[in-house]
Amino acid sequence: MAGATQVKKVGQGAAKNPAEPKVAKEPKVRVEFDIKTSTNADGARIKLDDAGRLTAVPANYEPKLHKPLGKKHFATKALLFDFQVGLVDRTIAKLQERREALIAKKAGKETSARKLARLEKLKAQLAELETELKDSGVQM
Repeated sequence: MAGATQVKKVGQGAAKNPAEPKVAKEPKVRVEFDIKTSTNADGARIKLDDAGRLTAVPANYEPKLHKPLGKKHFATKALLFDFQVGLVDRTIAKLQERREALIAKKAGKETSARKLARLEKLKAQLAELETELKDSGVQM
């Protein structure tokens, strides 16, 4: 069997769409948070200390949009910890909302839009059948 040739199976392992190469997604880039225009919960500008650090917790900071703030951005460690507690509280609130939605969905309290559309379609068909039966003289 030294001179045996290998038989290639056609259609096995071939790319589904060789003409379209995969395009890599660009990573999302978070921008630096502008400390000079930061505002507190009341909407007022936060005053900076002599070193240009925050003297209050910023309310307009978005973790998904901005790069993380560290201890070099705050005047005191207490402010840094208050800021971090606020971020954790936001995360907890989002997770609790998600938990409640999942519990409601599992209990069957929340129906999907697809199920509602199907229900409306079935109701319309039922009404149409009832009118046809009444027209043909069938008593219900």
